Amino acid sequence: MSGYNPFTDGTDTRIRAEQDNTLGDKDVVEHNGDSSAEVLNDGSLDQEVLVNRDDLVDTIAQAGDGIQDINAALKIGDDLTIDASSSASANGKGVALAFDQGIATGANQQSNDVSGSVTGGNFDASSVGGDGTGVNAHQAGAAAEDNDTDTLLRANQSNFANDLDTLDNVTVTNDGNAEQRVKVKGGDADSGNGIIGNGPTDIAGSNVGVGDDESITGSTAAQADASGLARSFNQTLQTGSNQQGNNVDLSITGSDVDVSSVGGSGAEAVVGGADYTSGNSDTNTRGRVTQSNELNDGVGGGFGGNNIDGAIASPEVANLEDSLQVVKAKAGNASSDDGINSIDHIGSSASVGGDGSVSGSAVASASASAVGVGFQQDISAGSNAQGNSASLDITGTGVGQATSGEDNATAGIQVDASANPQHNDSETGSNARFNQSNDAYDADAVLDPSLHNEGHSTQKVEAYGDDATAGDGIDMNGGRLGAEHVVDDGSITGSTLAKSDALGVAASFEQKVSTGGNSQSNASDLGVTGSNQVTASAGEDGASAFLNSDNPSVDGDHRTGTRAESNQSNALGDKDEIEDANVWNEHDSTQSAGVTGGISNAGNGVSLDSGTSAAVHSNFDMSGSATASANAQGVAQSFTQSLTTGGNAQGNSAEVSVIGAEMTASIAGEDNAGTAAGPASLLAGRGDTNTNTRSFQSQENEMYEGDTLDDPDVVNDWQADAEQTVTVDGGSATAGNGIEALGGNLGPDTVGDDSSISGSASASANGVGAAINFGQTLKTGSNAQSNSVDVDITGGNKAVAAAGESGATAGSVPITPVDHDTTTTSWSDQSNQLGDVDEIEHADVTNWGHSTQTVDVDGGTATSGTGIVQTGGSSTNIDGNESISGSSSASADATSVAQSFTQTQVTGGNAQSNSASVSVTGADVNVASAGQDDAEVNGAWAGTTNTDSFSGGFQGNTAYDGDTIWDSDVRNFHDSTQDVTATGGTATAGDGIASSGDGQIGAQGAPGVEEDSSISGLSNAGADATASAASFEQVLSSGSNGQSNSYDASIVGANSGVAASGEDNATLGQFGQAAAAGQSDTDSAAGAWQENTLGDQDELFGPDVENLDMVDQDVSATGGTATSGAGISVADRDGDVGAARVGDDSSITGVTQASADATASASSMNQKLFSGGNAQSNDLDLSVTGGSSNVQSAGEDSNVAFASVNGTGPAGNGGVDSTDSLLGGYQSNTIYDGDSISDADVANYSYVEQDVTATGGTASAGVGSGGIDGNDVKGALNVGDNASLTGKALSSADAVAEASAFNQVISTGGNAQVNSADVDIVGDNKNVISVGDDSEGGASSSVRSGTIAGNADSLALFSQNNTAGDNDQIDEADVENFDELTQTVTATGGDADSGDGITDPVSSFVANGSVGDDYTVTAEAVASADATAKTSAFNQSLYSGGNKQVNSTELDVTGQNDTLLFTGEDDGLGALDITPSGSPDGGGGFFGTLDANGTDTIFGAEQANALYDQDTITNVEVHNHGTLDQNIVADGGQAMSADGIHDAESLFDFGTGDDYSVTASTAATADALGVANAFNQTIVMGANVQANAVDVNVVGGSSTVNVVGEDDLA
Repeated sequence: MSGYNPFTDGTDTRIRAEQDNTLGDKDVVEHNGDSSAEVLNDGSLDQEVLVNRDDLVDTIAQAGDGIQDINAALKIGDDLTIDASSSASANGKGVALAFDQGIATGANQQSNDVSGSVTGGNFDASSVGGDGTGVNAHQAGAAAEDNDTDTLLRANQSNFANDLDTLDNVTVTNDGNAEQRVKVKGGDADSGNGIIGNGPTDIAGSNVGVGDDESITGSTAAQADASGLARSFNQTLQTGSNQQGNNVDLSITGSDVDVSSVGGSGAEAVVGGADYTSGNSDTNTRGRVTQSNELNDGVGGGFGGNNIDGAIASPEVANLEDSLQVVKAKAGNASSDDGINSIDHIGSSASVGGDGSVSGSAVASASASAVGVGFQQDISAGSNAQGNSASLDITGTGVGQATSGEDNATAGIQVDASANPQHNDSETGSNARFNQSNDAYDADAVLDPSLHNEGHSTQKVEAYGDDATAGDGIDMNGGRLGAEHVVDDGSITGSTLAKSDALGVAASFEQKVSTGGNSQSNASDLGVTGSNQVTASAGEDGASAFLNSDNPSVDGDHRTGTRAESNQSNALGDKDEIEDANVWNEHDSTQSAGVTGGISNAGNGVSLDSGTSAAVHSNFDMSGSATASANAQGVAQSFTQSLTTGGNAQGNSAEVSVIGAEMTASIAGEDNAGTAAGPASLLAGRGDTNTNTRSFQSQENEMYEGDTLDDPDVVNDWQADAEQTVTVDGGSATAGNGIEALGGNLGPDTVGDDSSISGSASASANGVGAAINFGQTLKTGSNAQSNSVDVDITGGNKAVAAAGESGATAGSVPITPVDHDTTTTSWSDQSNQLGDVDEIEHADVTNWGHSTQTVDVDGGTATSGTGIVQTGGSSTNIDGNESISGSSSASADATSVAQSFTQTQVTGGNAQSNSASVSVTGADVNVASAGQDDAEVNGAWAGTTNTDSFSGGFQGNTAYDGDTIWDSDVRNFHDSTQDVTATGGTATAGDGIASSGDGQIGAQGAPGVEEDSSISGLSNAGADATASAASFEQVLSSGSNGQSNSYDASIVGANSGVAASGEDNATLGQFGQAAAAGQSDTDSAAGAWQENTLGDQDELFGPDVENLDMVDQDVSATGGTATSGAGISVADRDGDVGAARVGDDSSITGVTQASADATASASSMNQKLFSGGNAQSNDLDLSVTGGSSNVQSAGEDSNVAFASVNGTGPAGNGGVDSTDSLLGGYQSNTIYDGDSISDADVANYSYVEQDVTATGGTASAGVGSGGIDGNDVKGALNVGDNASLTGKALSSADAVAEASAFNQVISTGGNAQVNSADVDIVGDNKNVISVGDDSEGGASSSVRSGTIAGNADSLALFSQNNTAGDNDQIDEADVENFDELTQTVTATGGDADSGDGITDPVSSFVANGSVGDDYTVTAEAVASADATAKTSAFNQSLYSGGNKQVNSTELDVTGQNDTLLFTGEDDGLGALDITPSGSPDGGGGFFGTLDANGTDTIFGAEQANALYDQDTITNVEVHNHGTLDQNIVADGGQAMSADGIHDAESLFDFGTGDDYSVTASTAATADALGVANAFNQTIVMGANVQANAVDVNVVGGSSTVNVVGEDDLA
């Protein structure tokens, strides 16, 4: 290579950038007297906001039609767009704000950026907004000696920030009277039609036609919403959040650039004819990037004593007197007409040259929301971010790129190189060094944050939805819906939505404090392409990319030498302290939320009576939806505390991608990627490819994080009353049909590709109520560190073709032999160090006063129509797939929740990971992928490949995590009452798909559907009830740290070809190699050192759950009434379900299901303690292939051909076919886990009563009909392959009631360590051929696997070690009862009634139809009315140990060929001849004369597990000193299930080529189960697992595996 020389001819560029930022930011809100920043009310505040509340005021919004009675245009040359809308709003909004305090300091930003682009040759670019041709660059490239591009980059970027923020005595206080009254009422809103046509001519379109696309959109919307907000006495404090960033981005191209892009169709970037891009490019780049960030954010050096520099000290939110918030919101009436309403044609009555779309929507909203917010404290500190990013993209020769927003993108490059040997083809020399570092010190202190209620706080919230009525999305009463003829895609969308939801929220006295959350990251990206790069991308159809379309003379070498070095480091010190965080209620707090849903009515999504388009030549999509909601949700939440520290993240990422020669890519969104003539032709000629790469990566993360949470309290004080009342009533929701077709065809007569029709109807009138108070959540740790290295090198060409659905082709066809010499050295050093020592002291949740929670929820009434109603015909001819789906769903569920005095503490949970991936391919890479059909890789290749690789990696994780949780108590000293009631409403769902009269569901007549047909109908109704009460619960978790290392190396000495197809037709013509011609000399040395060390010693001391007064929980859940129709209903013998003919698979599914279940649960005084559970793993995956690697996959069924080309090499060469591998790995895991849990007590000293009742409702699923209800059910008449018919009727009215109290679970240990190594070595070619299901063919040619008599010499040595020391101690864990506990649990099953799975009461024997292969009929009817009642009290479960250590090593060596063939099921493949013939090779390789003509393997594996598990459990007791009364009643309900299949003879009038199965089942259960569980002690110790596994498989010659699923392999 000529190397970097800025004094030669050509383009010379020097870029030097010195960018520095220095920031000193010291923000102080100084102490001045009693308070520095004060918001105080010691007087009187009265805010009254009235919106539309005066009955004398008429608030009316009325809008007419967007377009009324429009006629068609005579002729439109290009696009036609008609967009009309009608909207009316009479919304009401009221807001009252007072006494809010917001202080933010810090949030500084520093950034440096360098970006640039260097082009050595010509630069041609064009952009077109619509459709059209882009660049046709007919200009000659530069002369060979002038194509010399030398670039020098020096970038130094640094940021330094010192941020010291102090907030002292910032207070928000109410010492007077504050009243906020917000009353809002919505008005009346009426909107007309988006588009209305009263005929007699068509709406829009053209009598003569539209040249390109046609789009018609009509929408109408009416809103009469009401929203009210009262907010007062809130405090938001924020410090830190500084950001620093450095970025370098440089793109270098040694020769010409041709770029074309268009918004629509038809982009071209072409260099052709007599002009060309020069292949004699000498591109040399030197880049050095140094990036650094340094941040100091936190407490001053003199912290302690009276010095509070850098702290948030004594922030307080206090209520000392009276605070009243009253919020009432009542929605008005909203009514909307149709989105599109017409009595004549919608769309062009002639032809649309491109896409045709019709969209109509109708929306009506009469929702209400009422929110009261008071006395909130939100404090955040830290959350700093630092990042470095560097990217270099280098292309040695030309770039051709064409991008189309839709169809037809073409990129073509004609490349020619001078025959002068002094000018080599595409010399690309790159040297890049990246030095990136982040250093952050973040110490946050939040001292004495307090949230107190010492006065009277009252919140009253009421929200009422009103009437919302929405018309049809599209209402078509004459003429066709959609243009008469559409050349491309046709789309029809109609939707209607009505909402009368209601939301009420009362929130007060909530404290949220978060610190930490810092993030640091480094990313370096180097992309080098030694020669040309050609890309074509199209949004939908038709992308072509090719090199040398005119095949000029190319005579040059590809020499790509790359050196990359990346040094990345992150250092973070984060020590956070939160002291004396208090949430106290010392007086009265009253919250009431009353919420009622309104009445909503939605029309039909799409209503038509005269059919759709006559013909759509590509895809057709039609969807209609009708949605109505009248949901109600009420929430009351108060006195909650959330403290979060830690959560820091550090990451390093380095990526190197090198391609030694050309790259060609064709990408299309749907169909046809590649060239019509066949494979993409790459450069030919002499073409000696020499790709040398050296890559070094050093990545390091270091974090020291120790957080302290001291004395956080959540207290309900003496004689204080906390009362929450939530009442929720669901409204009434009625939805029409998704698609209503009352005449004409459902779908165009002819569809050129796929047809999709979907209709849905949905109604919901759910009720949700929640009362939450006195909850504490503490989280520390959860830090994450990661390193990632990805190196991808291709020594030869790369061709990629991808299509979203059909038709992808890629290939390589060099004309004369091509030599590949690929030398790669890659080394990565990755390490993570983490010290995380967290401490939580004296975290208490205490009730000294009175706590009352009352939640009453009733579901409303929901009624939904039919997904699809059909009375006419369907499409006649569909050339692709057919999909018809209809669904109807209704829900009137009720959910009621009461939760109080709960404590959750989580520490640890840190994660560290290292990942390295190295992939080297010594020759060509060819990939073809298609979403469904026709993927093909074809190529002929012959030549010499010499691939030498050295890959090594060190990966280490070290973590020290010792967490302490001291004296965390949950105690009840006074009264706690929870009354929770949930009652399900009434839900009625119509049919999923309903056919009446002559209604035909599925393509009718001939030719029918060419490919697959899928028809599904679903009817679903739910009126479930769920009620739960939870109080005085404690969950403590520590440990659960995770560390992992992953190293993946894959080396292919020759070509790699992949063909994949989503379903059908994958063809791979693999690359035949010459016999004994010096090919495939692959030398590899790969080693990885992986090590994890974890010290996790957690201590949980004195966590107590105690009851010293009365706890009363009354929970009741009653299921409602749920009724569902049929999944698919055919009401007349003239109607039918299923296409007349299906070329491939047919699937018909009808399901009806109804549920009216009831679930009630009461839980109190339970304790769960977890420690340990750490995980460490090492994974090593090495794969070496000395010859070609070829993979072919076909999804399912059609012909598969395995073509091969026999190459011939240079005569008399006597070369060596040698694959020599030296592989080694060291994997080690070490854990020191000693956890201590002491003095954990669960005690009852007073009276506790739990009364739980669950009563199932009434569920009726398809009674009188079924999953499929038809008068003449046949299914698809003639099916080419598989056919399935499924009908299900499912109903449940189950009841589950559970009561749980005074249970203790303690778990320690449970650590896991895993080492895994997997090595796969193939001396010559490797072929994997997978065929999904039914393949035929394959007899046209045999599968040839490379050269003859491969010589694979392997030396593999692995050492795997696991060491664990787990000494856990559980001491003084007691469960005791000193008073009285009464648990009364009653469960009563309801009534469940299911119809038939499949019923056909009028069917008769009519010989019809055939199925080429499999035919499956499945019918199921299930009804359940079960009752389950369970009680659990005073149980203790102790677990320690349970550690796991595993080592696994697998070695697979094949000396010559490795061929695997899989087929899914049946239908044979042709004759397969996989046995090569020829003479053996000579000796050689870096193993010397180690039996050159054979396969020699030396394998050693050392596996050791050492486990020290000494667990001690002492003084653990379960005592009953009082009285326990458990009363259980379980009564099963009534379950009635009809037939699986009822009177359906015509289902069996089919001839089937292969398998035929009929499965029918009916089941009814009314089981009753009662369980009482008390005073049980379970202790499990040990149960450790250790395992070692070695699997060695050596084959000296060829290895052939043929697996056939069922029948034939010839």
